[in-house]
Amino acid sequence: MTYTGHEIEPFIELTGILIFQIFNFPDTDIPKIIGTGFANGRYSLKFAEGRLLFRNHQGRVTQSKVIKPTFATKEKSMKFNIGEVNQLIRQRRSVFPKDYTGEKVSREIIEQMLENANWAPNHKMTEPWRFVVFTGEGLKKLAEFQAGCYKEVTSRDLTFKEERYQALLTKPAQSSHIISIGMKRDEARRLPEIEELGAVYCAVENMYLTATAYGVGCYLSSGGVTYFEEAKEFFGLGEDDKLLGFLNIGIPNGMTPDGRRRAIGAKVKWVE
Repeated sequence: MTYTGHEIEPFIELTGILIFQIFNFPDTDIPKIIGTGFANGRYSLKFAEGRLLFRNHQGRVTQSKVIKPTFATKEKSMKFNIGEVNQLIRQRRSVFPKDYTGEKVSREIIEQMLENANWAPNHKMTEPWRFVVFTGEGLKKLAEFQAGCYKEVTSRDLTFKEERYQALLTKPAQSSHIISIGMKRDEARRLPEIEELGAVYCAVENMYLTATAYGVGCYLSSGGVTYFEEAKEFFGLGEDDKLLGFLNIGIPNGMTPDGRRRAIGAKVKWVE
C-alpha cells in the first residue's frame, strides 16, 4: 500500500494484517527505507502531516516515524519509467544505409550496443553470439571480401549477377559501422541449435534498442554472403557455427517513419 503526501480523511477502516515500509528521498529520486511497520486485527489508518496514523478498534492512536518528505508513491518505487521503456520498444525501426548521413557513430555508442547485446538471455549460459565490427578501412576489407566470395561461389553455380557484385563492393561505405552477426555452437551440444539462434537474435534486438535510445539507425541484412559456407572462416566461425547477417549502423538523415502493427489480440490466445 502506498501513499503520497496528500492527507487521507477520515481514517480508512481495515481488518487483517498490514506490513508497511517507510521511505524518504533525501537527495535523489531513489527511495531509501527508513523504517517498517506492522498492524494486525481491526484498525484504521490515515496519512497526515508526514506521519502514518493507526487507530485500533479500542480507539487508541499510534503513529509512524516522521518521514521526509513523503511515502514512496507507486511511480517513485518503480525501478524504470515504464512509459519510456514502452516508447523505446515501439519506436525501434530498421533504417536503411541509403538513409544514413555519412557521419561517424561514436565508438562509445557502439561499445554500449555490444555490452548490452552481451546481456541477452541464453539457455545454459552458452552466450553464443559472436561479432566482428567493421569501420573505416575495415569496411573496405569487408566489401572486398564479400564481393570476391560472392563472385567465386556464384561463378561456379552460374548464378553470378554483376549488379549484385557491385552492390557488395560499394554499399558497405554507406554505413558508419557494420557488425557481422555470428552464432558459435555449443561444443557439448547441450541444447538444440534453435535455442542458440534465438539467443543471438535477442542480442541483436538489444543492440537495436540501444541504438534507438541514442538516435542511431540500424538495419539487419541477411543477404549477400550470409549463408555461404565459404564465408564463415573470414568471420572467425567454424563449420558448425552460423553466420546470420550484418547489422548496418549509421546516423539517420531525417525522422524515422511511424511503425505499424496488427492488433496483438489476433495473435494471442488466453487460457484462464
